Amino acid sequence: MKYYYRQNIARYEKMTRIGVEAWARATYGGTDYSDFSSRQFLDDVVPMIHCRNPRPAALELGTGVGPGAIYLAERGFRVYGVDLIPEVIEQARAIALVRGLDNEYEVMDVTSIPRTGPAYDLIVDSYCLHSIVLDEDRNAVFSAVKTRLAPDGYYLVSSAMYVDHRHHPGEKIADELEGRSFDRYDEDCLFEAGIDLHYEPYISRDDVEDTPASYKDAINVNGQVYVPLRRY
Repeated sequence: MKYYYRQNIARYEKMTRIGVEAWARATYGGTDYSDFSSRQFLDDVVPMIHCRNPRPAALELGTGVGPGAIYLAERGFRVYGVDLIPEVIEQARAIALVRGLDNEYEVMDVTSIPRTGPAYDLIVDSYCLHSIVLDEDRNAVFSAVKTRLAPDGYYLVSSAMYVDHRHHPGEKIADELEGRSFDRYDEDCLFEAGIDLHYEPYISRDDVEDTPASYKDAINVNGQVYVPLRRY
């Protein structure tokens, strides 16, 4: 299992427990489904985009239950959204149908986007890239974007950002076996300086059926297993 599946599965489980609207409010910090985390960014940037097509094509990476896709469709884009979790895509399709929109959605890992196919006038990454932390995975995403973006297209990224006060470079955690050194980030996470990689400790959870051995990219530091979480 890839490291980024864990948090996405957990996010869907929470959504099913509390409902889409409540999940959107809790996750995005807004008032309802339309007040999502990238809303202000898109409000600022989308009016600056000038496409030749009267109804430009947009691809949204990490579409989730589709608030960003809905936003784009309501502003004249033909939208195609992809996400890891089948149940999330089902929710996105149902929401678009209720709103009378012809958005298309597909279950897909963003590191596996085909290099051939229609070109997009706009590709939007909705808080997806920061969870794709390893070089080979990020390169796969960038390669797909490069091949599927129209020559005069736009690539927009909403991303979690490094927060200085959460990083404690003076507190080192040394991996005695491997000879690696990490900084403390937050209370119990690791930060690998130089590549800006943030690991969280593996903790068994009821909403995700897995084991530490499920993650080939997990690391063991002094007996504690850590899973890659963010790349800032």
